[in-house]
Amino acid sequence: MQQEQKEQLRAVCKRAVKDAMKAAHFSQYCEAPQIEMQANNAYGQVEGVTMDFATFRKVFTTAYEAAQKELILKPGPFSATVQRSQKVEAMRHDQENQGGFDAAYRHVSAKVESAVGIPQEIAQESEETIHETI
Repeated sequence: MQQEQKEQLRAVCKRAVKDAMKAAHFSQYCEAPQIEMQANNAYGQVEGVTMDFATFRKVFTTAYEAAQKELILKPGPFSATVQRSQKVEAMRHDQENQGGFDAAYRHVSAKVESAVGIPQEIAQESEETIHETI
């Protein structure tokens, strides 16, 4: 995987996590069709991404679902009750006080990027870079 391709995947992951974080703040659990609609809306809005629509949508939905698993607690598949995890509040705190969204993204970056297919050692390098800038 080339570096430019990895950076494009990471940019899509960041957008998906940002959208999932907004929904999680209001304890809003999104089903697959809702996530696909968000992917449709986000396509073309992520800077530096030149991948085709089908690939973008697949990466976005995978990243969103992985982030949502970390940020929203849903007791069962038929449960209507959801609860946001403590990780959402930690991410919001870091976003506001520790250097913006990149500081918040590091909380879920390893799981989201591994779900999308970015090799884990690359994800760890990204996380180390974020720690150095803070």
